[in-house]
Amino acid sequence: MSKVTATFDGFVGHGGSSVPLNSGDEYDSEHPLVKAHPGLFTEPEAAKVEEAPKAPAKTTATKASARTGAKDG
Repeated sequence: MSKVTATFDGFVGHGGSSVPLNSGDEYDSEHPLVKAHPGLFTEPEAAKVEEAPKAPAKTTATKASARTGAKDG
């Protein structure tokens, strides 16, 4: 889940009561308080996707050109 950070210091009305919110507090982006007051939090961080390392390109001659003795130039 993505995390968001509160950008507000004070009390926020939520669920019929006042809830303290401190700037810098981290919440899950799916938390009910975040969903009710999205303007009081930073944007969720994009999910970090790690790509698998790519294999280097092969630069050897193909089997067909090696069999026929084809030469460049």
